[in-house]
Amino acid sequence: MRLWIGTGASGGHLYPALAVARAAQKRGHTVRILLGGPQRVSLPMKDLPKIERVWAGPVKGMGPKAVWGLIRVLIGAFQATGKIRVYGGADVVLASGSYAAVPAILAARILRIPYALMEQNVLPGLAVRRFEAGAAMVFLAFQETQQYLKHPQTYWVGNPTLHVLKSFNLEELRAKWEVPQGYPIVLGIGGSQGSLHLAEVLLEVSRRLPKVFFIIQTGRSHALLIAQNPEKGENYRLIPFIREMTEVYTLADLVVTRAGGGAIAELTLFGKPAILIPFPGAAGHQEWNARVLTEQGAAVMVRDSEWDSSTATSLISSLLTDPARLQQMAERARSLAKPHAAEEIVQILEESIS
Repeated sequence: MRLWIGTGASGGHLYPALAVARAAQKRGHTVRILLGGPQRVSLPMKDLPKIERVWAGPVKGMGPKAVWGLIRVLIGAFQATGKIRVYGGADVVLASGSYAAVPAILAARILRIPYALMEQNVLPGLAVRRFEAGAAMVFLAFQETQQYLKHPQTYWVGNPTLHVLKSFNLEELRAKWEVPQGYPIVLGIGGSQGSLHLAEVLLEVSRRLPKVFFIIQTGRSHALLIAQNPEKGENYRLIPFIREMTEVYTLADLVVTRAGGGAIAELTLFGKPAILIPFPGAAGHQEWNARVLTEQGAAVMVRDSEWDSSTATSLISSLLTDPARLQQMAERARSLAKPHAAEEIVQILEESIS
């Protein structure tokens, strides 16, 4: 199978695309990535498929920005069409569901290649809603998304993730991360690019809860926070980008994170109780994602405007001193896991072209 995957440059779209690419490569398929827009996150895996960059831009509303976005998408579509032709065509194109994947979708239409869509959020984005009618199928991260689409062929497979469950010696792992004996561990992640607000609040909470250990991913763009504070404190670590995500998820007793589709998939895969702070600039998508876990008792949601050091200290303290509740939250999160999403997508695509 010759598979081309159109995706955007944010971790929420790029990482699931890479997970599918890895699964396809393991089954002997040829894979290329069409990356729309600039790359904004680190590439977390070796043996990457060939990445071809194309232009893309958001097309929202009216005005000069929308016109420029449309121009970039159209240029990207012709770039994508040319690249697919140069490299011998494709059997199927998979688009990860953001505006940055639209050039790949348009190229598939121009070349009359079947295409499939992936939606990582509960509420489908504009690209999926606009192009679902011509898609061969739509892959869903959340079962709840089915009610918002009209496509007759949807598959609830979960959100593909690059992470794999591993067994660790916890004492050795705690020693590696220099966690003091007996300290519970809170992991703070603000998405693939970090969140300054989330990180600043957790850093303040670490001062209020000196017997709790905090591992905080700041994001590479928030270097000033690290410049103003030691990277290592007695009960915290500030890290621009955590590559050992499997390790820190394994260690964590509680996770504080945004509520992107990728974060939800990771929490359920590792079975971790969470405090979710939806990103307010995500058009409400993350709040809907968060509700899936909160309604199942797997997480607690706090709006970004209400996330301050007092609220965070009280909530984190109350959860960490209630091990029975944490255990119940972990079990409910784990019950929602779809750990084989990437493999299922590849298998369904194989069957669709056979």
